[in-house]
Amino acid sequence: MKKTCIRIGRDINGKKVARFNSVTGKRGFSIQTNGNTPSLHRKAIGDTIAAHTELECWREFLSYVKEFGTSRQKAFFDLSEEK
Repeated sequence: MKKTCIRIGRDINGKKVARFNSVTGKRGFSIQTNGNTPSLHRKAIGDTIAAHTELECWREFLSYVKEFGTSRQKAFFDLSEEK
């Protein structure tokens, strides 16, 4: 996996989100954390979770993207489109 990080913030409506950023120049994306990713939701606004740290948060994020993410989001992590 390339150098990546997840930042915790708020969206335009004030809901807590996990923003995925990649340093490869690709456009990142965000997901709301409310009931979908409890360990990420417990993080404070402004926290940064670097790749290969806090593995529970990353597992939760990746499993969410694998199940509900778009094909573009899945392509960031080389997740297959299993049917």
